[in-house]
Amino acid sequence: MKNQYFADRNDFFKYDLALYLIERIPILLRFTFVPMLTPNDDGGDGNLTSYSVLGQRRPDLHAFLMECLVDDSRRQVGSLAEYLATRHAIVDYYLHHENEHFDPRFREGYFGSIPACALDSAVILLDPDNGLAVPSMIAAKRHKYLQFDDLSKLASDMSPTSVLLVYQHWPRMSRETAFAAICARIRDNLPTAGEIACLSSGTVGFYALTKHSDMASSVIKAMDRYAHEQGFKLFKESSCG
Repeated sequence: MKNQYFADRNDFFKYDLALYLIERIPILLRFTFVPMLTPNDDGGDGNLTSYSVLGQRRPDLHAFLMECLVDDSRRQVGSLAEYLATRHAIVDYYLHHENEHFDPRFREGYFGSIPACALDSAVILLDPDNGLAVPSMIAAKRHKYLQFDDLSKLASDMSPTSVLLVYQHWPRMSRETAFAAICARIRDNLPTAGEIACLSSGTVGFYALTKHSDMASSVIKAMDRYAHEQGFKLFKESSCG
């Protein structure tokens, strides 16, 4: 996540989805955001700022993000707390290391310092720039990826009533092939997790991981409904092969 991305189209998608899961799964009581914040750059990412049609499904969120877009001082991940303070569905919100850039040399400390309460009955949104690590990842770009060891650690620490939601920028291959490959690597690291699923808008996706099958069933049911309502695609582990 970069602050320059804040309030763009993909940002709307991630916050809308997290809220959707909390509103439809009663056992989810909090929203924990782990942004893996990286420095802004000169790239064009974050310029997808015209998405009024998407805003029809959560007008108040769209209006808030539009306000942030016209005020540079509010185009930062910390601004989300202002909006969430108005949401009665959110019992608790935790933003991890709001002003600290993610340093891949200190992964253990970064993820290990998330409070236990923030991993209990929560939607835990992990937001690396690119997504889960790929074999072609070079050392200079390690900060842009979530490692599978990080994922395993968080899955171990979270409660059985939580869900990990991991941002993924799709690689240049078919979505089905990419999902199957990433799913296999997740399963190698989390063999006892519930069924893995990924909700895709076409350009980006969000992997959902739980500790047990009952929680996986509730999450996948909600994501399937979301996909149907929004015209998105839901990939499920049971459909691979």
